[in-house]
Amino acid sequence: MDDRATYQALHDYLFENESALEISFAEFQECFPKKHQKSAEIKRLYQEVKKGQQEAKRTVVANLKSEYALVRGRPEDEEIKETLAVLKEVEQDLEPEYKHAVEDLVDLQEQLHTLEDKLNNLAEHDRPLKKAKFDLPALHDLKDRLNVD
Repeated sequence: MDDRATYQALHDYLFENESALEISFAEFQECFPKKHQKSAEIKRLYQEVKKGQQEAKRTVVANLKSEYALVRGRPEDEEIKETLAVLKEVEQDLEPEYKHAVEDLVDLQEQLHTLEDKLNNLAEHDRPLKKAKFDLPALHDLKDRLNVD
């Protein structure tokens, strides 16, 4: 039987026999004298017992899961480590390209600022150009007129 089957068998056994571990309200009432069996205090105590049973069951399930993880050797962790290693390699491979892209972006921003400055200078000297909308064809036309590469 492999680890997963063992875990499942223990889990099933726990929940199949859960009724054997629990006490019914009638059985609980019988533990007290007849005159107190119908009191609200008995009902409240029974609810506390039920909560305790549920908490105990959750603890047992959590312990089963952690034991199962230890027995299995936690291959998920190995898979995560392998995935992180691959991602680190990809990041290292892409880092030079990223740096070049950032440098290109900075260069393009500088060129844009230069064009804006030249455009503003022209706009000061040429009134119709001042009213023109700055769209891409107008910038290309301006670039051709200025012979800017």
